[in-house]
Amino acid sequence: MQRSRLPLAALLICLGSGSTAHGGVSVMPPPGPARVARADAVLVGRVVALEPVDVKVGTTTYRIAVVKIDDKIRGIKDEKTLRVGFIPLLQPMPGQPLVRISGARPVQLQAGQHGLLLLEKVDKEGFYTIGGVVGGYINSEQNDGFDKEVAIAKSAVKGMDNLQASLKA
Repeated sequence: MQRSRLPLAALLICLGSGSTAHGGVSVMPPPGPARVARADAVLVGRVVALEPVDVKVGTTTYRIAVVKIDDKIRGIKDEKTLRVGFIPLLQPMPGQPLVRISGARPVQLQAGQHGLLLLEKVDKEGFYTIGGVVGGYINSEQNDGFDKEVAIAKSAVKGMDNLQASLKA
């Protein structure tokens, strides 16, 4: 008896890349399970502080937020806090006109923010970054769907841990 390959194809589509426009720029974030599968670490946490000095890696400058971990979903072992880098928006110099930016902006973390973070490890630098411009941070405040997003992330991790059982289901 030959097994159907439809469940495997469906799983690969879910884990596949999101829609892309010219030049490989993502038009919309991939579905939740695909974002979780690509992340090095997935957690629920609160920003407790911003480090006073930015970190430069290559040509990119990162501001570092210290995140206290409330729920370790994937890729975190014994850590109680993580350093999460984000690209700060440039502030105009005094007397300079404000420049408006259109389109997607990088997430700007601030002390007190709480949410679901899908992170990518920065090799040799000792911190993580938020995966992508959109879809890498989901704020818990005033978000009725937050618990559902966390449940989706946990379900995706559970499915990745046991692919055979997931495909049979």
